[in-house]
Amino acid sequence: MTLPERHEHHRYWQDRRIDRMEELSNIPDDRPWYEQALERAQAGTGQDPLAPGAERTADMTQQRAASLAFHDRMMGERARAMALTAVERDALDAVLGASDETRRVVEDFILQERVQALRDRSRAEQLRRLPTHLREKLEALRLPDDGPARPVPGPDRQLLSLADLDQAQDDMLADYRREEPQHER
Repeated sequence: MTLPERHEHHRYWQDRRIDRMEELSNIPDDRPWYEQALERAQAGTGQDPLAPGAERTADMTQQRAASLAFHDRMMGERARAMALTAVERDALDAVLGASDETRRVVEDFILQERVQALRDRSRAEQLRRLPTHLREKLEALRLPDDGPARPVPGPDRQLLSLADLDQAQDDMLADYRREEPQHER
């Protein structure tokens, strides 16, 4: 077996292992799969290690950190193993004569975008596996792409969207200008 074939074989089995781990995470829960796996692994202790207010030992914290690091490493490996797209190739060609730092920035950006795309696909697959009624409720929690739409306190302490808050502030400013005594010059 040649070296490229071995690398391809290794990547294939790494992807299968990641797929198996992601399948374990299809439990309807808002926590990441690695936290759920940690909880299942420590279920024999009689205490829920991730419950709010639960005391975390240094060992549990280290295990969680190791799990997070493993997940990040696996996503990074998958992202690096992906073939270059035409857009990525163009971006890399554009910085051929640039400084090492500039090339590194472009390469890091490409890698971060790939990791984000992998995470988005993973999340979409997890949502697809959920029952329809639960999926609809979770999708309703998503923020729109045009920025955060979480409610904020308005002038009368009621919750308003950002657009409603802007309108309320404009109305208050108009009222202020209308009621402001006119100064004679």
